[in-house]
Amino acid sequence: MPESGPLEDALIVLAAAILFVPLFRRFRISPVVGYLVAGVAIGPHGLGLMHGSAGTRFLAEFGVVFLLFSIGLELPFRRLVAMRRHIFGLGLAQVALTSLVIGLVAVALGRGAPEALVLGGALALSSTATVLLMLVERGEVTVRFGRITVAVLLFQDLAVVPLLALLPLLAGDGADVVRALALAGARAALALAGIVLIGRFVVRPIYRLVAGARSPELFAATSLFVVLGTGWATAQAGMSMALGAFLAGLLLAESEYRHQIEADIQPFRGLFLGFFFMTVGMTIGLARLADQALVIAALTIALVVGKAALLIGLCRLFGLGAAVAVRVGLLLGQGGEFAFVVLGLATDRGIVDRGTGQTLLVAVAISMAVTPLLAVAGKRWSEHLERRGAGAAELVEEADDLAGHVVIAGFGRVGQTVASLLAANRVPYLALDLDADRVAQGRAQGLPVFFGDASKPNVLRAAGAARARAVAVTLD
Repeated sequence: MPESGPLEDALIVLAAAILFVPLFRRFRISPVVGYLVAGVAIGPHGLGLMHGSAGTRFLAEFGVVFLLFSIGLELPFRRLVAMRRHIFGLGLAQVALTSLVIGLVAVALGRGAPEALVLGGALALSSTATVLLMLVERGEVTVRFGRITVAVLLFQDLAVVPLLALLPLLAGDGADVVRALALAGARAALALAGIVLIGRFVVRPIYRLVAGARSPELFAATSLFVVLGTGWATAQAGMSMALGAFLAGLLLAESEYRHQIEADIQPFRGLFLGFFFMTVGMTIGLARLADQALVIAALTIALVVGKAALLIGLCRLFGLGAAVAVRVGLLLGQGGEFAFVVLGLATDRGIVDRGTGQTLLVAVAISMAVTPLLAVAGKRWSEHLERRGAGAAELVEEADDLAGHVVIAGFGRVGQTVASLLAANRVPYLALDLDADRVAQGRAQGLPVFFGDASKPNVLRAAGAARARAVAVTLD
């Protein structure tokens, strides 16, 4: 059928979302799966109503951009500094080890070194959009495993920079790899420094001026400009737009305008994220899925199980508890949206065989679709691993990278009310109680509740009280 225009595309996408997403929500299935199925249905491999136009893909990228901006708003800079060990330690180890293992497997299967390098790098990355959306929806961004997951995803976004810089060199367009990487790193550093300076000395005064005008429309327009402007700046430096948006959110996280900015951005985030997942669904080729069902199934299982196992092992090496390691590993076992970008460019340049690239993209899309199931499995497995009531070691681990949190002394009726208010405002907290049954019930719900006497200095020290913004005493 002839290719539709922009208005027809928008109507088709919106109609598919209205039809599929509420249906999946009714059966308590993640809306991410609903968007993916909707994309399959209207895409070129389904009813053929849409063919993944450039305009639709461009709008879809905004979903990840707005999502990372929202995450940045929830992570003040002091908390990010506290997470540096997991970002540049665990994140680096995950990308390097996973890339190496996948690359070695590719070489063993007869692939050349350039192709193996690209495949390893592309498949080592996880889906920022899928995972963060689930964490935000469930209020788990500030929980221990959520913070670790965000840290690894942040480093993966940084790792895209050298990977994209390598593509033209691997295709034969250049020879000096070190020089190209150094140039890409310098451009990235300048862009990041520029964003930080502009954010501190320009953006906040602009917000103060705009807020004084008392125009909600102008305030929302300013927020959109900041998100898209910082994304554009990092894209010009060869990095992802999402990374720039995250930095912008980070710089505004401690400003007095944070909550209004978040409210203005939320509708755009949800709409564009829906576009993103539907474009991913459009890439799932049903014909190829039918012809190579066993191969694609084997690739998907190997990718998810292999990445999860490697990350669980690395988390344990970095001193994380088994329950946290399992949840992080299974949450990040899928392929990511950047695999579509990297493999698409590598295929166009002849680095990766086109048939191989298409097969891998279908496997990556399926791995993203099963992420909600992996999250459920990780939660149940971690609950099985946790003992009845967490002890001092688990408390120290949970508070290790927390700063600016709230310690709740007592988790009775009032303590639970305080915890609910903090969670609703995405403020991290730790709760202490001496009632073992109450602690067990809270742990079963995935809440950061620990057995301990808040009147003891060593317990408060373990809970990171010296770094907390407040201690709420709700005891009799």
